[in-house]
Amino acid sequence: MIICRFFCGFPSKNPALKPKQYDHTMSSKKSFLKKHLLLILSLHVCSPMAFGITGSITDLGFSSEQAPKESFFGPLKGSAKIQLSRNLRRNNWENFFSANHKDSVFDTFLIKADLSLNYPLANSFPSLKNSPAFKETLVFLILSYKRPLYDVPQTIKRYCFQSHFCFEQTNIGISNSFHKKNSLTGQYSAYLTIPTSKKSYDQIKFVGIGASLNTHYPFFSKAGLQISGISSHFFDTAVYGSNFANAVGSESNDIFSMFNQAGLRFAYSEQSFIPATVIYISHLVGQDYQKDTFQGLSLGCSTVWSLGKRLRIVTGLRWGSSIFRHEYTARAKKADPFNADETFISGGLSYSF
Repeated sequence: MIICRFFCGFPSKNPALKPKQYDHTMSSKKSFLKKHLLLILSLHVCSPMAFGITGSITDLGFSSEQAPKESFFGPLKGSAKIQLSRNLRRNNWENFFSANHKDSVFDTFLIKADLSLNYPLANSFPSLKNSPAFKETLVFLILSYKRPLYDVPQTIKRYCFQSHFCFEQTNIGISNSFHKKNSLTGQYSAYLTIPTSKKSYDQIKFVGIGASLNTHYPFFSKAGLQISGISSHFFDTAVYGSNFANAVGSESNDIFSMFNQAGLRFAYSEQSFIPATVIYISHLVGQDYQKDTFQGLSLGCSTVWSLGKRLRIVTGLRWGSSIFRHEYTARAKKADPFNADETFISGGLSYSF
């Protein structure tokens, strides 16, 4: 799924309220994502410098580098990314490394992976090479994976059909680049989301649709120091067989979601051992079928070490929280800055081919 829930989770409905009857009809009712799961995954945001539209990794550091022009597979290009992440919550050091205790190192420890493939449309339709509007159009496919590194079987079942069959949504679409004056560049896309995840199966999801816009603008470049601005904007919706996101009807699917990110990238090209730094802010807004509006805000910082033109090491720290909670929800409260449950550290690898 394109829009991610990247915090600890929006509030669930008040459990004291009577659950709604589950709708098993296959009518054309629409919705989108659960608003009660972790808001960590389901989006890989990219700058226009490197290909990547969607996926499970939200860290802007994974998409802040120039992709290689040459590929091992001719016109077919892509990237493979893997990331481990965990929040900062711990119980005590005595039981921190015990898998049988809450808030141990394994609690909320997630592994995420994205495989992105893209192919120039003009290679299949040579007549498009002479068209300014379509000569840079790409057809893309994104496969994503998400799983707790270790947890009890009940938790694993939320993510996986079997213990290791934990694929996220499959995204298929087309993207194109644009170039404006004053060095502004960007990429826009339209895509379909195929419901291949365990979550979408539970939600009776039929198909999702969305659109995105990514921009890049160089602000400063002198004596090896480069400062540039990047932004990403997504709109997503979907069609479901029910208004509700679970079997008991206590969670509602979403009508739509919009996700926006903006940040600055700092890089020093004179010394290769100095990593690039990406500082960014993310905002999510949407509405569910109970007419509850939800919003979330996240602040992130990432460092990127380039090991050649293809391989990168990315580390990150991100804090996020709900900034709006409906007054009748069970978890209605003010956002708690720097809460350990909503502060995540991460590390991973990205390889372009």
